[in-house]
Amino acid sequence: MGPHQIILRVHLLPYFGKMALSEIAAGKVQEYRIHRRKLAIEKRGKPPSRTAMLHDTVAIRQVLKTAMRHGWSSALPDLSQPDNKKLPLVAPQATDLLFPMKQRGLLNTILEEEKLKFDRDGNVRTAYSLHHTYICFRLMEGPTSTRSQRTAAPASR
Repeated sequence: MGPHQIILRVHLLPYFGKMALSEIAAGKVQEYRIHRRKLAIEKRGKPPSRTAMLHDTVAIRQVLKTAMRHGWSSALPDLSQPDNKKLPLVAPQATDLLFPMKQRGLLNTILEEEKLKFDRDGNVRTAYSLHHTYICFRLMEGPTSTRSQRTAAPASR
């Protein structure tokens, strides 16, 4: 038995019952969504997931499309959720822990003071060359105090 058949048997048929397909409109589908949410909160203490609700909508849409193909219904109602708002896109944050912002600023300061932003020929250094310099800088810097405390051997008594 496929997932849409289970949704039909467990959720949709008990709610819509013997209702004619022509009676199923956008308003009835919205009422079903509210009913389904209330039932889930009563049973489990939390609403159904967005994915579960989407699967329900897909199953309803498939039934209504089949009805249209067979000539049992003349139109497909708009089944989109009225509160379906698009979330704003959030720009990803830098996650490169090998090149954190504080260290990057310190490296740029040192490069400018020591006039190391350009190579011997006066050309701007490549990203690879700058990254190599940064790694050498970090190696010479040594472990930070928190790292050295974490990796230090326990004192013997």
